[in-house]
Amino acid sequence: MQIALGERLSSLGLTVTPVLCLHRAKLGWFEKSLRGVRIVDGRGLAKLVRGGDARLSDEQVRSLATELDRLFPPAARRWRGRDDK
Repeated sequence: MQIALGERLSSLGLTVTPVLCLHRAKLGWFEKSLRGVRIVDGRGLAKLVRGGDARLSDEQVRSLATELDRLFPPAARRWRGRDDK
């Protein structure tokens, strides 16, 4: 994302921090970063997203999200089957 949105992010003074979320994991004393990638559980992700000061307006967030949706379409679309709940 940093490369794909490089100019836009630079103009906003932002850099992307890669995050790997291990849902339902119990990380305990596990090192929380590996080669620049933050590793968090579900609660850690919520804390990371909610923490810190707001740096973008609602419109800036919407604009970046729209651009990312265009640049990174889903690799495959999952269709609902009988196993879905």
